[in-house]
Amino acid sequence: MPEWLNNLESLEILHLDHNGLSGTIPSSLGDVESLGVLDLDSNSLSGEIPSELGNLENLLELDLNDNRLSGEIPSELGNLENLQHMHLENNELSGMIPEELGGLENLTELFLECNNLSGEVPESVLGLDLDEVRLEPQGCDDGGCAIAPGPERAKKADLVAMLLLPLIIVQLMVAVRRRRGKEGT
Repeated sequence: MPEWLNNLESLEILHLDHNGLSGTIPSSLGDVESLGVLDLDSNSLSGEIPSELGNLENLLELDLNDNRLSGEIPSELGNLENLQHMHLENNELSGMIPEELGGLENLTELFLECNNLSGEVPESVLGLDLDEVRLEPQGCDDGGCAIAPGPERAKKADLVAMLLLPLIIVQLMVAVRRRRGKEGT
């Protein structure tokens, strides 16, 4: 990626997805303070995600998915207070999900699947009010990540199952009664 991008001081949206870009993401992109959307997905970018991207205070959308990025997710991304969408799926990221991501209170989408992440999802991340979250290896060719859901997520899943099961049973009973009523006429 060209280094001159950091000279575009008033740049608000950078869409360079599906462009066959290679090389690393320049750390100087973290100096483009006005940047609201950084979309570099579906390229051949490699190397680590620069921690300097955590300086982008106005960033709303971070799309780095479908590349060959490696290393750990920088904890500095937890500084992106306005971030709404974080798409880092389908890379070669490793390590644990940073606890700091739990401070992204405006985040509505968190996609981390199909990486080599490990460990439990931090409680702070589980506490986020996300509209959509993808952490498991859904449709990954290489087996993806091995993230344990953590105790809080397991409790929530059990609670949902306990609440839904009686409703399903009642619906089945109603359906059976209706069918018997139709057969008797």
